[in-house]
Amino acid sequence: MGKVVGFEMNSQEPEKASKFYAEVFGWKVHEPSWDYWPVTTDENTESNHLQGGISKGPHDYPHGTRV
Repeated sequence: MGKVVGFEMNSQEPEKASKFYAEVFGWKVHEPSWDYWPVTTDENTESNHLQGGISKGPHDYPHGTRV
């Protein structure tokens, strides 16, 4: 069976979304670059834990998660 190896979420307010997910799941959200907030789900970067990011899309951009 396949394994999810990464994700991207989009939000109209990525700063708020970053804070929410960091508080709820303990994710480490890194400084943004070009309206993209990289996310580390585990401090051990050598592990096989899920990595991803939160981005800001246009106002009419569909909300959701890409895996």
